[in-house]
Amino acid sequence: MLAQLEARNVKAAIYIDEQTALDGETVRKIYVSGNTLGIMWEGDIAKVENVNSIIRNQTMTKSNMVLFEKADEMSDELEKALNDKGYKAHTVTYNVSGKYQTMVANVKNHISRRTSARLAFGVNEDSVRALENLTSYFRQNNCTVSAVSVFD
Repeated sequence: MLAQLEARNVKAAIYIDEQTALDGETVRKIYVSGNTLGIMWEGDIAKVENVNSIIRNQTMTKSNMVLFEKADEMSDELEKALNDKGYKAHTVTYNVSGKYQTMVANVKNHISRRTSARLAFGVNEDSVRALENLTSYFRQNNCTVSAVSVFD
């Protein structure tokens, strides 16, 4: 996916979990390629802090973004606790899945009805093909790409 983003000169926020954070090579590739690192919510603030520590050790920078795949996981109290620690919580508005052509059609339909959307793509061949197709669509429709990938 990083190669596809680079080939299209697109930068993205890429949210990673603890397991991915432990893969220093992947974290450095994301960072060096000019993409922004974010942190996947995995159930508690201590994990967020741990992932951020790992990111800092790999890149000498840290993230302030936390992504919740399900909006109902983020309560007002939890969002405030994250804000108090300097984090900004985000939720996914559409989790892109399925086969390539279905993904493209569903994403176009989803974003045509909104002023903003946070799309989550998996890391698989169909997602990469859908992203290739959608990149030009995003540009033609003046979309800003800010969160396009979630590492499983």
